[in-house]
Amino acid sequence: VTRVSNNGTLVELEEYPDVSSTTKIDKPITQILSSEEIANLNNYIISSVDEAGYGTGEAVAAAGQSLIYGLYQYGYHLPYWYGGGHGKGITIGVDENWGKTGKTFDYNWYDWNIKRNRNTYSYDCSGFVSWAVKNACKSNFSPLVGGSFMNFGSVIDFNDAKPGDMMILPGKHIMLVVKNNGNDGLIVAESTPNKITFTSFKTAGNYIIVDMSNWYAEKCNPSR
Repeated sequence: VTRVSNNGTLVELEEYPDVSSTTKIDKPITQILSSEEIANLNNYIISSVDEAGYGTGEAVAAAGQSLIYGLYQYGYHLPYWYGGGHGKGITIGVDENWGKTGKTFDYNWYDWNIKRNRNTYSYDCSGFVSWAVKNACKSNFSPLVGGSFMNFGSVIDFNDAKPGDMMILPGKHIMLVVKNNGNDGLIVAESTPNKITFTSFKTAGNYIIVDMSNWYAEKCNPSR
């Protein structure tokens, strides 16, 4: 990934890149990005949300994708942290401690007998989705576990998913729909076991799609 220009300009999302080529944020973001770059990233998130229409599903999708794509343009991605965004809460915009290494442990996603160091400042799947909702819909939104979002809407067909809807594997995982490509399936933003990234799906598989439209219409703040 080529680092963006010195003025920190971030460009509008034109594609949903594979962020695997980027570098994990593994220390406080203030040690990786300058204060100007962090300010630019925050402005990029805000402008993306406002352009989509604050308080809408489109804005929630824009928040999630602008965080991923903004960091991508600087050459970085946020790592996954089990439990991240819950005990320590979620911020509006960038948390300047993102990437800070903690002294606590979680268990390896693939082998629960193996403990590992965890990044205490990042998000798990529902923490990331909660961050997007808080930044684009409801500034006092408290982080929720993935299954709780099932109570906010009705189950719809995979092909009817819209930006801001949720794709949920009950009890295990939640993802944010950011684009419906019609016959080519869905693009989601998610915190995977390794990184916060974009993923494409051709079918729902074992996941269910939750239509969040009514909840956004009734619960979102009308403005910042």
